[in-house]
Amino acid sequence: CINYCNEKLQQLFIELVMKREQAEYAAEGITWVEVKYFDNQAICDMVEDPKKGVIAILDEQCNRPDGSDAAFMTHLDKVLSANDRYSSHSKDPQSGCKRAIDFKIKHFAGDVVYTSDNFVDKNNDTLFQDLKRMLYQCSTAALKQMFPEGADDISKVHKNPATAATNFKSSMQSLTALLLKKEPYYVRCIKPNDNKVPDQFDDDRCQHQVNYLGLMENLRVRRAGYCNRQLYEVFVQRYKMLCTKTWPVYRGDQKDGAGMIIDVLKLKKDVAFGNTKLFIKEPSTLYFIEEKREEAIPLLVAKIQAYYRGMIARRYVKKLRAYVRICKFWRNIVNRRYFTKVQQTFKDVATQADKGKSIVWPTPTKREQPFETLAKRIHVRWWTGAVLKKMETRKDEILLKMPCYDLFKGKRAQWGIGATWVGNYMAKDEKDREKFGAGVTALFQKNGDGKIAFSSRVLLLNVKGKQEERVVVISDKHLYVLDVKKFKSATKTPYKLATVEGLAISTSEDQLVVIKVPGGTDVVCKLQGVGYPAEVVAAVLRGCEQNVPVTVAASINISLKGKEQQLDLVVDDGKSRFVANKQGVQMITRKASLQEIQSRR
Repeated sequence: CINYCNEKLQQLFIELVMKREQAEYAAEGITWVEVKYFDNQAICDMVEDPKKGVIAILDEQCNRPDGSDAAFMTHLDKVLSANDRYSSHSKDPQSGCKRAIDFKIKHFAGDVVYTSDNFVDKNNDTLFQDLKRMLYQCSTAALKQMFPEGADDISKVHKNPATAATNFKSSMQSLTALLLKKEPYYVRCIKPNDNKVPDQFDDDRCQHQVNYLGLMENLRVRRAGYCNRQLYEVFVQRYKMLCTKTWPVYRGDQKDGAGMIIDVLKLKKDVAFGNTKLFIKEPSTLYFIEEKREEAIPLLVAKIQAYYRGMIARRYVKKLRAYVRICKFWRNIVNRRYFTKVQQTFKDVATQADKGKSIVWPTPTKREQPFETLAKRIHVRWWTGAVLKKMETRKDEILLKMPCYDLFKGKRAQWGIGATWVGNYMAKDEKDREKFGAGVTALFQKNGDGKIAFSSRVLLLNVKGKQEERVVVISDKHLYVLDVKKFKSATKTPYKLATVEGLAISTSEDQLVVIKVPGGTDVVCKLQGVGYPAEVVAAVLRGCEQNVPVTVAASINISLKGKEQQLDLVVDDGKSRFVANKQGVQMITRKASLQEIQSRR
């Protein structure tokens, strides 16, 4: 039975893969070179023929009262003697078969010798209906399910049970009928050796299996054949959106429509045109067509959606326009009423000192509130323009103060936001103005500076912890410390603003400025005159190429000769001065100086 099963499955394989595929190419008119293959239909017919088959002869012996294995062999020799697939001792003494016992069948996988001993007994099904009825009527539920035919009435006539071979043949025929309706996908297994051990390949054994399984013929058919075929109607219906000539509805010849689609995709070399079907050679070609379809579908969906949304939108807009016209008419009446009140309230605003900032606006109703918001924004813009026009001459000063506003807000109450920043305070010194100008000009020419951003006399804390009078000059690139007599540089080289590491001022109204520079000694100075520490901070920040930290604190850490010290701020009645001792450094501000600064403010 197992060899018969293998023969049927091999025949099914041949039918689905070899015969049917090549027959389809021929029917469709596809150019094709016939591939020869082994056809085992004759073996299947010899076994299952209803009159002259091996199973039919065996069943005949089972149905006879005097049936026997010897009679079975005799009948086989008589009926199959002319079949070249059958051999026995009486037909061919050299076949290797024992007399009246053995027979040989040439299967697709090779010759097999069968011994007929007990064939007849093993083929009989002796489980008759009365036994089935007895098993069904027992109390075991599993037996009831195994023998449902036992439920038949005792008076019902039953045929003799089918033989084992007939049951197996019927099962195989049902299986092959079912498989013929399916699309075949085969996994062929090759037995590498007869020893059942790994990593051992018997070349002759493997070659034998490849030959009798027809794998080489199958590969030739598959490699020379086409992986996909579709009716022209199906192909055009599925892929018509890929060609403008076939979209949206194509009513011409379906074969011509498929050709148009293939021409657009430039795949003529990858397909073949049959009488009723289009044949596609490679899977990659089919994947390519499917990808193009997937790309086109969203565009088509979007187009359909656009038409529908356009229709809905046009209906909505028609209603909306009517609503807007009504609302606009009513809103104009409300706004005109409120605008009249605003006109009367602000009629003399241009002549007022604060340009109407202190005027109380008319109280709007709920519907007038949007117009009031718009009117206030218009007034603010006009008011801002008027104020900025007055401050046009102080534009540079305002831009200079803007960074300081963010730095000192909430940290130092009085830093000079409302005062006028002169910047170059030495230019107002009538006594030394000319000498200062000559000295600074020479330094600027030597170091490539542009103009003075800040200058002022200062009390400078030197490296020895002593104070000395100096002049600080800040340009667009450098920080200069000059002597107060000849206005020459008191340092070997000026400090580059790009190298400044930090700035610090106090939280009170004194004039202390600390500029942290490389070298281990900070520039610690107290401005003399009417200058503001914030001016120094703004001038240095403008010349720096990167963000510099600015510290605002009641006590400040300074560095003298690389040693960190704390600078404390003190106010008394004496002169303004720096005092250095073992406990640290103090900057003493004269109380009268603070009072003078406050009165000037």
